[in-house]
Amino acid sequence: MFVNTFEYSRRVQRIDNILYSTDHQSLDLIISLQNNVLIVMSLFLMLIQMETTIRFAETKDLESLLKIDRLAHQEFPDWWDCLEASEMKKLIGKSKFNVLVAVVDGGIVGFLRGSLLEKNRLYVDDIFVLKELRGQGLGKQMMNLFLEEWKGKAVSVGLHTKDFNVKKFEKMGFKKKMNFMYRKL
Repeated sequence: MFVNTFEYSRRVQRIDNILYSTDHQSLDLIISLQNNVLIVMSLFLMLIQMETTIRFAETKDLESLLKIDRLAHQEFPDWWDCLEASEMKKLIGKSKFNVLVAVVDGGIVGFLRGSLLEKNRLYVDDIFVLKELRGQGLGKQMMNLFLEEWKGKAVSVGLHTKDFNVKKFEKMGFKKKMNFMYRKL
């Protein structure tokens, strides 16, 4: 944005007036804003420095997966059904392609569960990332690994999603085909 010299001088003068005035309330506000900026920058740097791994789930991940599965159900009770431990264990053991996990600093923070249907068609049953870490690309990374592993082995992949996620999946090449209707009995 272009700012002419006169406008720039006025802005600097206003800042100087605030900084050097005896108005302690303004000075407190500036210090508070600076502290908030420092906090946000610190959080951002922490996120950048986190060690992130996307990998296939292993039997040792079972408890963490079940915990995250329950959190997903708490957040989306109308459409997320929890798996029993025995079901999740079968999926992990069935094929390395069925369950992927997002690991941040040694802890599982999300998972993708997919399955191979008839005629070499894939279906993404679930994809979930903890609320605090959404927007970091973890779900996309899990989806990309899932798709890469099945490339050449399956002909297509489908999924159901809430309306607020449609654009995210469209950016990954998915096309909206129909709407899923739901009713409680």
